[in-house]
Amino acid sequence: VPSSDDDGGSKKNLEDVEESLRTRRAVSAFHKLKIMFTFAQLVGGFTFAFDIKFPAPAGRLMQAIDSANLDWIGVMPFQCWGFGQITYTTTLLLSTLVPMLFSLLFL
Repeated sequence: VPSSDDDGGSKKNLEDVEESLRTRRAVSAFHKLKIMFTFAQLVGGFTFAFDIKFPAPAGRLMQAIDSANLDWIGVMPFQCWGFGQITYTTTLLLSTLVPMLFSLLFL
């Protein structure tokens, strides 16, 4: 015959398991959102990198996804700093190398 102490321990274990499951679900949801955001940034860059003309419904979707991109190059006034006209190659190099440099700085 189980004692009353066993019931309290069982409830505590059950609460621990439920808390662990809630934490795992929250972490899992966070990771899924990070993956979705990264995917949106990659797909949003297709129009810049490949100069693709999408059909109307896909074009609207691509514009919506492109809003997830962090276009810091378009916001920075490089022409005002004496860099002249920003070309495709310059934009591609900056958008590729600057994030890598920031990653190295913050390692």
